[in-house]
Amino acid sequence: MNDYVIFFLSYCIGSIPTGLILGKGSFNVDIRERGSKNIGATNAWRIGGKKMGAITLILDILKGSIATLMAKHFLDDFHIWAGCLAVIGHIFPLWLKFKGGKGVATFIGVILTLNTVVGILTIALWICIFKISKISSISSLISLALASLYLATVNYDNHNMIFILCILAIVFFRHQKNLVRLWQGKEKIL
Repeated sequence: MNDYVIFFLSYCIGSIPTGLILGKGSFNVDIRERGSKNIGATNAWRIGGKKMGAITLILDILKGSIATLMAKHFLDDFHIWAGCLAVIGHIFPLWLKFKGGKGVATFIGVILTLNTVVGILTIALWICIFKISKISSISSLISLALASLYLATVNYDNHNMIFILCILAIVFFRHQKNLVRLWQGKEKIL
């Protein structure tokens, strides 16, 4: 299969707005109009409860994993790129006018597929930080930063390292309002 087809499909997989679909299907609510107005798992949790949040989380993780696995099967060296394109698709979905989620769960799916142990440790670290802070954004940013730095420096070439760090930078950029609220001590507790 052509590299560009894989990359396009990876972006499209990432662009599936699972939280929005579940919100409309299960609760007849557009989650973009409530809470943080985000299509991701945290807002789905706030609006639809634990079940909707957990299903959204799992499906968003699967988007990153599926794109990365598909590329691993069809391409030799570019599976990290395909996984990162799924994250970009989640953050900037074409059919939602490029207003998507923050990319955390989809990025975790990519990490799980690249290195399962690092992925599991990322999730465990997220849980530990969340148990202490009760703040999803700080848990996400710290756990993803540590996982990304590890992946970028162990057994990956410069192109892959740059790609991983660029995706991490985009995820941090999407959390800029959260970072301001954290700095001001006003970030929402889940």
